[in-house]
Amino acid sequence: MTSVTILEEFSRDQLLDFYKDMLRIRAFEDETLKYYEVAKVYGMLHVAHGKEALAVGFAKNIKPNDFVLASYRAHDHALMKGIVMYRLAAELMGRATGINKGKAGSMHIMDDKTRFLEDSVVGGQIPIANGIAFAFKYLGESSIVVCFFGDGACNIGAFHETLNMASLLKLPIVFVVENNKWAITTHVSISTSVDKIVKRAVAYNMIGMEVDGTDVLAVYRVAKKAISIARNEKKPVLVEAHTVRIRGHYDGDILQPYRPKEDIEQHRKNDPIPKFRAKLYELGVLNEKLDKKLWREAKLEAEEAYKKAEKDPFPPPEEALTDVFPGEEAKIPPELTLLSVKDVEKAENMRMITYAKAINEALHEEMEKDDKIFILGEDIRWGGVYRVTEGLLERFGPERVINTPIAEEAITGLALGAAMMGLRPIVELMYTFTYNIAMDQVTNHIARIPYMSGGKFKVPLVIRSPNYTLASVGAQHSFRNEAWFMHTPGLKVVITATPFDAKGLMKTAIRENNPVLFFEHARLYHVRGPVPDKEYYIPLGKADVKRKGSDVTIVTYSRPLYDVLKAAEELSKEGIEAEVIDLRSLAPLDEETIISSVKKTGKVVIVEEDEITCGVGAEISALIMEKAFDYLDAPVKRVAAPMVPIPFSKPLEEYVVPNAKDVIKAVKELLG
Repeated sequence: MTSVTILEEFSRDQLLDFYKDMLRIRAFEDETLKYYEVAKVYGMLHVAHGKEALAVGFAKNIKPNDFVLASYRAHDHALMKGIVMYRLAAELMGRATGINKGKAGSMHIMDDKTRFLEDSVVGGQIPIANGIAFAFKYLGESSIVVCFFGDGACNIGAFHETLNMASLLKLPIVFVVENNKWAITTHVSISTSVDKIVKRAVAYNMIGMEVDGTDVLAVYRVAKKAISIARNEKKPVLVEAHTVRIRGHYDGDILQPYRPKEDIEQHRKNDPIPKFRAKLYELGVLNEKLDKKLWREAKLEAEEAYKKAEKDPFPPPEEALTDVFPGEEAKIPPELTLLSVKDVEKAENMRMITYAKAINEALHEEMEKDDKIFILGEDIRWGGVYRVTEGLLERFGPERVINTPIAEEAITGLALGAAMMGLRPIVELMYTFTYNIAMDQVTNHIARIPYMSGGKFKVPLVIRSPNYTLASVGAQHSFRNEAWFMHTPGLKVVITATPFDAKGLMKTAIRENNPVLFFEHARLYHVRGPVPDKEYYIPLGKADVKRKGSDVTIVTYSRPLYDVLKAAEELSKEGIEAEVIDLRSLAPLDEETIISSVKKTGKVVIVEEDEITCGVGAEISALIMEKAFDYLDAPVKRVAAPMVPIPFSKPLEEYVVPNAKDVIKAVKELLG
């Protein structure tokens, strides 16, 4: 393109504006390295040298209400999205005035006001981007999402799941591959099966574009076109931007022994700032005097940002305990709050309905009240495998009842992004074992983004899934993992056994402004129980004493409750009165009800289906030892599955899964 053509397309001020922002990014990163060398910036550091043209070219087409997501090398995108340089510097120094109160550091910069999120998990932000774009479309906003990630992220499942779903749902999003040809030490020619990543757009029926990411004007043009398609045509675009990595993968990777010297030299020659400077000199827009002036201004801004941040205090130590659950707890009208089925006074208000029907009613009632609630999952439009979502499609339509591909990372990531934007998603995972597939989004993102953001992002979402035992479905489907999530800060864990509890707690979980994992049990879906015909809610974190007793406390939850109650009746015939506690919530855990019962009986048996090692019973045993040891007349007894996968054969499975006989045996052994 000739100089005349460029000056016809861009004004002098525009060209200088591009250059100034590129200098701002470089100056900030240079100053960051100085502070890193003396350990005032610390942790892992990845600087954006070489990406300036890409960040600036896109930023000039992005509106304030658009959302930008990027990988851990993203100080450039943070600055371009409007995060104040001083607040960014303070965050990198771990100061209280940091954009995320010192809880994010270099790799997790986030801000709800400027609508920016940086992620340290390779490709972890890609599914979240879908959710944010979904929310914009759902709410009728004209905003779009731009999601940046490296070439290494294009080979993970989340990339493929997300692009497929974005195309299916026609989401307003631009996916940008920052292809510098190196995923840490691995060259793209070794890691990637196609010679150009943009070719993968064809597989997902989306438009693909390619650009020289070191040419800010070329980036600007492609970004303008891609963003226009996303905004006006409401469909995703994949852009492959060929960029450079001038320094090592992280600041300690100085020598880069895995890279040929000529490759390093070639990347340095393609440094976008000298390239654009030369172009501006050629156009007569820039001269040496102005160039030095702009450099001084950029450096001065970076120096002053760090000097100011350095004077700021570190956060007080106790700040570490805040923002785990930044959302408000569910607001429940006092007159509609019930703690137990026994609280329902009039018997004529009770109906005998199934566990599945109780959950179905909860979903209908809450979706009726709030049009920001939507539900997504595999096969849910037809009721799901267990018919729990039956009738939702007919009542609320396909916009709020969304069938998804089999893609658990994309499903949970979409829910997260949508929740961050104020929607209230309910996810159905077909089986509990699929949490293993969705683990990155659930534990690295849903549980931690509210905290890392310093409370800026709330995540009001529910994930429902059924446990499955005693059905001869083998070790992979018969999977119990609720204890994993009890150990994960930032998640609330509910697990119910009766229709009454299932409905009341589901309604509360949906109103909660923090993430709730709601465990159901496939063997309970057809169990019937009393449920009021009037609306009610059960608070999270409140156990229920299902049976009073004075000789021994039996603590349990989920399907084993029925075995425990059966065992308690048998024991009663022998003069042994067991008090049965149904936990209902594992996080938060009702310590008060447990300890109160232990103080009364002096003896405890804990019953669960999960494997015994590091299970829920182990945690409760430790709790009792710490807070009620002096009241114990005997050691705590645990009844749980042995440390084996659940087998297929009926006699083998029945041997492994605890039953009423095992409970009776444990109680009698405890009583001596």
